[in-house]
Amino acid sequence: MLPSRLRRFPLTLCLAAISLMSAGKVAAESPWHQDDSIRIATRDIHFNSHGVELVGTLSYPEHGNHLPALVVTHAAMASTRDFGLYRHLEQDLPRLGYATFVYDRRGSGASKGNIEDTDYQLLADDAVAAQQAIAGDAHVDRHAIGFWGLSQGGWLAVLAATRSPDAAFVVSISAPLQTPAQQMAGAVSNILFTKGYGAKDIQQAVDTRHAVENYLRGTVSTADAQAALDKAKTKPWFDDLFMEPTVSGHPERSRWRTEMDYDPTAPLVSLKIPVLLLFGSDDPWVSVHESMERLAQLAPAHPNVEFHVIPGADHMMMPPPASNPMAYDSKTMKTEAPANPTYFLTLADWLARTVHKPDAASPH
Repeated sequence: MLPSRLRRFPLTLCLAAISLMSAGKVAAESPWHQDDSIRIATRDIHFNSHGVELVGTLSYPEHGNHLPALVVTHAAMASTRDFGLYRHLEQDLPRLGYATFVYDRRGSGASKGNIEDTDYQLLADDAVAAQQAIAGDAHVDRHAIGFWGLSQGGWLAVLAATRSPDAAFVVSISAPLQTPAQQMAGAVSNILFTKGYGAKDIQQAVDTRHAVENYLRGTVSTADAQAALDKAKTKPWFDDLFMEPTVSGHPERSRWRTEMDYDPTAPLVSLKIPVLLLFGSDDPWVSVHESMERLAQLAPAHPNVEFHVIPGADHMMMPPPASNPMAYDSKTMKTEAPANPTYFLTLADWLARTVHKPDAASPH
């Protein structure tokens, strides 16, 4: 049974949201096929951010004008427009009367630049530049452009909104209210647990990450950090640490040093615009419990922030795979896409309640 809030959700949008799950199941050549009444148009847009040319695709209902729009910020391992993660935004949100803009991250796809020279602030600025690039399009309402991001993209969506005076709303998915260092320690623990390693191995893995992190914080010597890595390199789980085998990076100049202690709560609490935070009930990559506890504490002072746990969803808003709930190979990441009905309904409901649509597309 749907929660009472969703039972009040307009039936037409419910049906449209559910259709996100079923589109394409019936072959177009079948005798009963009927073309979609809303045609989706696209156009590529080139824009500049900090001297680098980036490229993205704007998707919108063909006859829609002055529509609210979502600029997509990237998950760490989904850097280009062709990832399945973004498909529902490009193909289905236009059917609900929204435009979406998905661009290739700097240094990826058709976009220029180098990802190795970036930090969260620069990536957030790229998203703001994307917002500005689509603001002049006739299909977009320049006063109703927000940001959508999943995982690291969720952090970037919130951060971009703080760096844009014109941001209208934010949707952040599977982005914990933890520092990256805390999040990765928990993720590594869960990876090793799912692979059958015991408490001793898990603790050594976490301690190894802490040793390198504390070296970059200036509290552990290079020799001690390298010694921890050398011991870990002999273990079959070393590749699951997401660490290089040799200590590298200067504590005062390391990009990782500036990122690992990034506090995503700080930009969140500074926002006054509507914010939606979604988490999967079965997400092994982040501590949903800890994030929900922090949000419950923040909620009284920040009524603009709405948050929900999506039942039966993992980190990518999919049903958790039975065999390997933490698969992260490139092939899996390329094709994986949200497939949880409650996620679609919750997103569509919130957008319908929150985002003003002055001139939505008509299918007639």
